[in-house]
Amino acid sequence: MDTNILRHEVQDYIIANRHKDTATLLLKRGEVAGVSLKLIAQQIISRNKLEKKLPHWTATSGIYYPPILSAEQCSSAQTAEYKATLLKKTRVVDLTGGMGADTAAFAQQCPQVIYVEKDEELCAIARHNFKALRLKNIEVRNITAEDFISATAPIADHTFYADPARRDVHKKKVFLLSDCQPDIAELLPLLLQKGSRVLIKLSPLLDIRQALRELSGISQIHVLAVKNECKELLFVADREYEGSVEVFAVNFVKAGKEIFRFILDDEPESRVEYGLPEKYIYEPGAAILKAGAFRSVAEKFRMKKLHQHSHLYTSSVLVTDFPGKTFILEAILPFKEKLIKKALPGGQANVSTRNFPLSPPRLQARLHVKPGGEDFLMGTTLCDGRKVVLLLK
Repeated sequence: MDTNILRHEVQDYIIANRHKDTATLLLKRGEVAGVSLKLIAQQIISRNKLEKKLPHWTATSGIYYPPILSAEQCSSAQTAEYKATLLKKTRVVDLTGGMGADTAAFAQQCPQVIYVEKDEELCAIARHNFKALRLKNIEVRNITAEDFISATAPIADHTFYADPARRDVHKKKVFLLSDCQPDIAELLPLLLQKGSRVLIKLSPLLDIRQALRELSGISQIHVLAVKNECKELLFVADREYEGSVEVFAVNFVKAGKEIFRFILDDEPESRVEYGLPEKYIYEPGAAILKAGAFRSVAEKFRMKKLHQHSHLYTSSVLVTDFPGKTFILEAILPFKEKLIKKALPGGQANVSTRNFPLSPPRLQARLHVKPGGEDFLMGTTLCDGRKVVLLLK
């Protein structure tokens, strides 16, 4: 950690050049107040990556920005604050501190937080930034998660948090639990001996059912999406828990957040009726689809499903609080290019597919449709087996 970065001249230079071409800056020779332009460029890149994710950090003077990879991998303010609500009023040990975004969020809700990080430089950066953010209830420990756990005595009211690194020694992405560091599946039984609860953040690409086969004591799963893009899977493990797993599909939108809750074991038995398209068509949000609530969402909102594998729903009466996109059906079109072109005199539409032979780009190319506009074309399969294109508004 080069403390010269915190000098006023350097900080002013970072702010003044934050919208400049950093690629050019990286190639320049020279320095500002003893700091190379290359290092300053790296600070600017990290700051820019955090500007939307952690606006409170970038609005705070004197923040020392972490390495670029740490900025890319850290939680957004929305997801970090959500995790903090799950741990509210407990004493938390963040076993994979990183740049400290989650730790800082926990400190807003919890009486005491221990930040554990094996990288000495990240520890120094985090210690400085916590001070800049005026967070006084965080203890920084430069130690590996495994060594910290082995040296910790059981504490009943402690919660452990882990966000295993999803890159190998060659910085390539990995997704299997056993390939992440630390190996949380191996550590989990010991963590539940040392504390009462463990919160685990995992890749949104991970198969949920496979993770449940590897992790013990899971009581809750939270699937977090931001603007309908899945960002995180959170697994909550409680000591000696053996009940059903409660799942929360959460989508952060401009107005707040949409939350759909269901019991995982109830999903296969949820009642669902199949039917042809009616006045309204519904497409569930990404979090619901990732959580696998295909039948549960139909049962809760009393709507029909277009096909077992299409994951599109319909109703004759508008469901106003559906957690996803709602469309008005204009026409059911056979998959014939001339008929579809005739229904789209402007030749422009947003194209997507669900359970259809062609991907959206291929369907768009086949129909020679320009992207955009107010119309939507949804290629799908109906419960009677027909491959159709729905014209939606």
